[in-house]
Amino acid sequence: MSTDALTLDRLARMQTAVVLGYDPKFPAARRERFEDLGLLPDTTVQRLHTAPLGDPIAFSIRETVLCLRREDARRIFVKSVLP
Repeated sequence: MSTDALTLDRLARMQTAVVLGYDPKFPAARRERFEDLGLLPDTTVQRLHTAPLGDPIAFSIRETVLCLRREDARRIFVKSVLP
């Protein structure tokens, strides 16, 4: 990934980013499931909320709220979008 790439779990609350791709070590079945849910490259995603204990994290993706475990969000590369 490029030097300006970060992972989905590192976004600040209400920060928007574009999905770049997945960690190559991410299990294919889990990646395919997230892609089925709309988490595809070039998709805009915004971090909404984090559970009180830090896991899971809620994201707005394609007008839907999707909650991901921090472990999974850590394996999705994104590029921050400036407001």
